Amino acid sequence: MGHFLGQEGARLNAIYRYSVLDTPKEAEFDDFTELAAQICETPVALISIVEKERQWFKAEKGLGCRETPLSVSFCKFAIDQDAFLEIPDAKDDPRVQGLENVTRDGGIRFYAGALLRTPEGVAIGTLCVIDYVPRTLTTRQRDALAMLANKVVAALELRLAREELEVTLTARDSALERLDWEASMLAKVAEGHSLNCILEDITNGVDKLSGGARSSILLVREGRLWHGAATNLPAEYNALVHGLEIGPDVGSCGTAAWRKEPVVVKSIATDPLWNNFRFVVEQFDLRACWSRPIFGESGDVVATFALYWSHECEPTREIQTLIDRASDLVRITLQRHLRERQIKESEEKFRSTFRDAASPMAVASLEGMYLEANRAYCEMVGYEVEELSKMSVLELTHPEDRSMSDEGMKDLVAGNRENYTIEKRFVNRDGTSVWARVSVSCLRDYDQKPKSLVAVVQNITPERKAAALLEDQASLMRIAGTLARVGGWAYDPATEALFWSESIHSLVGYSGEPPKLRDVLKRYHPSDQAPLKNAMVRCLEGGDPFDLELRAQAWDGRWMHARVLGEAVRDGDGKIIKINGAFADVTEAQTLAERLSRTLESISDAFLTLDSEWKVTFMNSEAERLLQKTRDELLGKSVWAEFPEAVGGPSYNAYQRVLDTNKAERFEEYLGAIDKWLEISAHPSAEGVAVYFRDVTESRAQRERLREQAELLDRAQDAILVRDLEHNVTYWNRSAELLYGWTAEEIATQKIFNAIYADPAPFFEATASVLSRGEWVGELEQVDKDGNKIDIEGRWNLVRDDEGKPKAILAINTNITDRKRLEKQFMRAQRLETVGTLAGGIAHDLNNVLTPILMSISMLEEDEADPSRATNLGVIRTSAQRGADMVRQLLAFARGVDGEKRTVQPVEVIDEIMLMMKESFPKNIDLVLDIEENLWDIEADPTQIHQLMTNLCVNARDAMTNGGTLTVRAKQAVLDDVYVGMNPDAGIGAYVILEVEDTGVGMSQETMDRVFEPFFTTKALGKGTGLGLSTVHAIVRNHRGFLRVYSEVKRGTTFKVFLPALESSSAGTKDTKPELPRGRGETILVVDDEAPIRNVAKNTLEHYGYNVLCASNGAEAVSIYAVSGKDISLVLTDMAMPIMDGPTTVVALKSINPDVRVICSSGLDSGNSRSIAFEAGVRHFLAKPYTADNLLVMIRQVLEMS
Repeated sequence: MGHFLGQEGARLNAIYRYSVLDTPKEAEFDDFTELAAQICETPVALISIVEKERQWFKAEKGLGCRETPLSVSFCKFAIDQDAFLEIPDAKDDPRVQGLENVTRDGGIRFYAGALLRTPEGVAIGTLCVIDYVPRTLTTRQRDALAMLANKVVAALELRLAREELEVTLTARDSALERLDWEASMLAKVAEGHSLNCILEDITNGVDKLSGGARSSILLVREGRLWHGAATNLPAEYNALVHGLEIGPDVGSCGTAAWRKEPVVVKSIATDPLWNNFRFVVEQFDLRACWSRPIFGESGDVVATFALYWSHECEPTREIQTLIDRASDLVRITLQRHLRERQIKESEEKFRSTFRDAASPMAVASLEGMYLEANRAYCEMVGYEVEELSKMSVLELTHPEDRSMSDEGMKDLVAGNRENYTIEKRFVNRDGTSVWARVSVSCLRDYDQKPKSLVAVVQNITPERKAAALLEDQASLMRIAGTLARVGGWAYDPATEALFWSESIHSLVGYSGEPPKLRDVLKRYHPSDQAPLKNAMVRCLEGGDPFDLELRAQAWDGRWMHARVLGEAVRDGDGKIIKINGAFADVTEAQTLAERLSRTLESISDAFLTLDSEWKVTFMNSEAERLLQKTRDELLGKSVWAEFPEAVGGPSYNAYQRVLDTNKAERFEEYLGAIDKWLEISAHPSAEGVAVYFRDVTESRAQRERLREQAELLDRAQDAILVRDLEHNVTYWNRSAELLYGWTAEEIATQKIFNAIYADPAPFFEATASVLSRGEWVGELEQVDKDGNKIDIEGRWNLVRDDEGKPKAILAINTNITDRKRLEKQFMRAQRLETVGTLAGGIAHDLNNVLTPILMSISMLEEDEADPSRATNLGVIRTSAQRGADMVRQLLAFARGVDGEKRTVQPVEVIDEIMLMMKESFPKNIDLVLDIEENLWDIEADPTQIHQLMTNLCVNARDAMTNGGTLTVRAKQAVLDDVYVGMNPDAGIGAYVILEVEDTGVGMSQETMDRVFEPFFTTKALGKGTGLGLSTVHAIVRNHRGFLRVYSEVKRGTTFKVFLPALESSSAGTKDTKPELPRGRGETILVVDDEAPIRNVAKNTLEHYGYNVLCASNGAEAVSIYAVSGKDISLVLTDMAMPIMDGPTTVVALKSINPDVRVICSSGLDSGNSRSIAFEAGVRHFLAKPYTADNLLVMIRQVLEMS
């Protein structure tokens, strides 16, 4: 079976290529088996495809089955021998004689098989014939069977070609459509469309291209799935998945994110991955789900892309390609979104680092003009930022360095390099030169287009001076080396003659014939004599040259440092005959070297030199301290042998580049052996590399601490900001962005007092306090980006620089708007309570005063005969009675009104009031009565209800001095939690609502804030006591009801009194309440300047199946509609709002879409309000406050109107 096993991979690939396994019978192939059986005169003929564990029959005659196990296969032996196989008698063939289908009664006895060989020569099966008696084929039968086998393969190839052609044509059309879709998606990504918009477009496109699937994009953050886009999946299902924790058995998407590999679930009904969610998805008709994880640049899963099907299935190759391309688009979109966010964060961090960096930094335009510079840079060049903004970089560059600097900038802009570092001279304001190492990089936008140039500068003037000194000393040493060969000498060993040039005589102070060599050797220091003698011996014996520095004593007695060189001289036969050499006095050079050493010892940086073999040749004491090794431990040793952990690190590579390029390198590296971060500057030198380095461990730690502190500030709940003394914001944390609505980038472009103060006067007072006292604590009124008022509690501190001078102001602002609102409500209630208590006491005393007066007048009138005096007594009686009425009103307000309560039908009281008004009110006031049928009863004191209605109607009359319309309404309603959410004083249940509406002068907001205060009145002196509405308020409160007032100046006022209905009369209201109409996914735009009303309306509408967008004023609503108008089905807008009121908003919306559906709402439920709405083109009006029933019924009616 060797051949069979060896070819198994190729065979299986060839079989699967034909896609023929488990396909239905085809007449074309059945004809082959029929013909083979006839030619070979056998009862059985098969087209057998030999797979890994079975043999499957594309066509069969006489066998009765479509496949058998490979264990009983004859065909595998034909494949193994790679030739035609004929077995005359199976019981005699050892390969098959023991097979089950041979040994049983009536088993196979004869077999002949011709290989089905592909055009590539791979055998995939046989065309075989079988008989149940022994026999043999004739030659013609064998040839015919082989020919038929070739025809079978040809038929398979033709079948494959047909299928591939169909697939190719279909795939081409699908690919073209998909490519158009991909191009449109990539264009939107490039154009910067919003993340949500692109993700939704991707799912819509995939749903269309897939032909029936519904796609989903889920974002993965912190181990959970978050809804990204799934436009055609049910909202309930998306809500269920949103926030789900990933895991090994969390459906398809949660498992794919957990495993980090695609998950294909062909059947949700049976796959164990869906055990915990199957009961949920079945109601949404989801039967199969294939999910693929999407990886970010760091290798983490950032999202999943999934396709859902309403039937059980597995992905085709085309669908898999679509999933791959859609996943790539999601990945590209998320990366783009992430990078844009990172760019913003990076730019902010850069600004912060730029401002506070100790190193000089500057930003220039692509043309080389200064845009920004930090304080360190300004101090280096001697110019202020304002002056630099009018100058170019080249203006401050030394003339000899300008071409180099200009060339570098042009290379950056052209994209020839990412960055460059040069050393050049700046020309300071005073004309002096400043040597600097300048690292320049190009800031690019998201599309990698150059935006500006950023330079980080290091003042290297001290380093340059040290390097120049080093170069000077090296030059002197080279000159001394040249002069060393001026004094020449020679030694002839044969004659022992020593020759000296005249220069040597002068150098050593000797005259006359040269002395003997042994005498000369004695002039050298005792420790130097042997090295010189040994060097000369090696030179004479082996020809080794030598170059030695020795100490020698001149004949005049002075000691000198001498450099002695020697090399062998050979004759024509190559025999060494003498030594020629040179002698130099290098005492001065040695002195210079010692001076250089002292200089390098004096610098603050650590310094060492390396030769070309990386051996340490010099190091100063600071290097010993930092490296924690002495000179004796390092000099002459390989730096990599002493610090093996540095091999392959930054210094290892940088030093090699210094040698290769002869250019300096600067970098930072952590050296574990000493547990320190080092800033290293490596320069080329004559012998190798000169290295300056310093400990920057603490400065790096400080930078890290600053970064961590910045992150903590962003997490603070309070708004934290820093502004300079010119009121420019230099720091603005995340909470400040949330509170004020301004981003850090936006606030940086404007003065702080213009951005968040409607009146900047308190701001300047607080600032003056900070500057004088160092701190300020207090409360201020500010505004956000939309103009909404904000109350804050501020804690401001003065920040000083290192010299103690004021530098900036740190402000920590806490939002106390809600707290102030609650305090105001509490103080108002407390004030009413206090006045009420006072009024009660006064009323009690006044009653005591008025009682005897009234009683005495009655007696006096009986005895008085004088008409004039009787008239006076009548005036006194009237005045005293009026005082008694005022006392009763005071008592009603102070004591919460006493009286006997019983079942009252409000209609009876209203009828009495209407009769009184018809008889006594001016005729230029039209009276309108609107009473709902079958009005519920209330439990009340009828006298007090009469007084309540009288007071309200009289006030309405007094507000219409020139006449008007006074409307009295009575209706009933069941208030639900929606209404209660808008009105904290209300309670859930049945109420009778009494309304009094006038078309008079109306009230301002300031007046409405005080309207229920005792003795507060807007009427002329003597026209009112200021107790009428206070009494109304007390009566309503005593009856467990509540009041609502709606008024607009010059448009009228409406008072609504809500009194609890008797349970007996309102019974059954909940049971008979009809089912409220639900939304069908329509989008409603809710416009109201009151946040509680917006929130309650939003929650109600979303609960009943609507999508909701909110705006706090008309201008914001118009902006939202301009962007999303095509998705908005209806607009619900308030009539009275700041910035842009309701009617103006409606006009603006209709200019965008004349067919926009609008419902107007107002607390002033008057004909005037309705007429204003009607003039603006609105036909639907909803009076505030409204219940969920009112809201949902009207919205449904408007949406269903043609």
